[in-house]
Amino acid sequence: MDIPLSYVDPVLSRAVYPTSWPESYWPRQLLSLILLTVTGGLAVYFSTASLCYWLVYDRVSMKHPLYIPHQVAKEITVATQSIPLASVWTAMVFLLEVRGFSKLYSGNYRHAGQYVASAAQAIGYIFFTDMTIYWLHRAVHHRSVYRFVHKKHHQWKVPTPFSSLSCNVSEGIILSSPYHVFPFLFPLEKHVYLIMFVIINIWTILIHSGEFKTPAWSWPYVTNSQHHDIHHLETTYNYGQYFTLWDHIGRSYKEPMPDRQHSSTQASADKSASGFHCK
Repeated sequence: MDIPLSYVDPVLSRAVYPTSWPESYWPRQLLSLILLTVTGGLAVYFSTASLCYWLVYDRVSMKHPLYIPHQVAKEITVATQSIPLASVWTAMVFLLEVRGFSKLYSGNYRHAGQYVASAAQAIGYIFFTDMTIYWLHRAVHHRSVYRFVHKKHHQWKVPTPFSSLSCNVSEGIILSSPYHVFPFLFPLEKHVYLIMFVIINIWTILIHSGEFKTPAWSWPYVTNSQHHDIHHLETTYNYGQYFTLWDHIGRSYKEPMPDRQHSSTQASADKSASGFHCK
């Protein structure tokens, strides 16, 4: 994360930091990283969620009986409270990376081999985080921790793009930890890490957008918003983040129907009418 830090820190050094604080001073680096992480997280959240809400999201979903009145405003309130707090932890991890404790490195893209290495690292990063997030996600559904960690996110039975990061702070830290653990375990080029980090945050918003569909042939393999809608409504299916591999292995996969409004959403409405409520 020293790439964006190199742009933010000089600005703050002129306006905020005392001259006695050198660039290598860790409190200065931490404060810059906190500012960078909080503003960057909120910017990605509001920009991507807003675009999805106005351009992609099917607002017919808001007529669902489990849609909460003024839900979008409530989702934004929870997200704007949790993102800054979770970002402090994220910034502390970034500080360890900046100070050389991880296996991040600057690649030499003048050689073709670096492009091959970066592509392999990106694939490894996706598969590693998909696997670990599946099991962590399933773990926070355990009855011993669910109401303390994950229940707040599942109050949004009919998710909107703004529900993506609307969760408990502890959940945000737990489910984002694989993204940060990877570069401490495996070599990872810095630009690849930065790009993947942004893409993953956008993907998380997209799978909460209702109408984000991958091609029909990919549904048994790639997670989209139809899969995640089922998860929000029924809670015991489709824990996967990008792929359905681990849902198949863990026997938690449920195939979505082609029409979202007449599949899991309609089924849940029927259950709700008969007194059934998802937990």
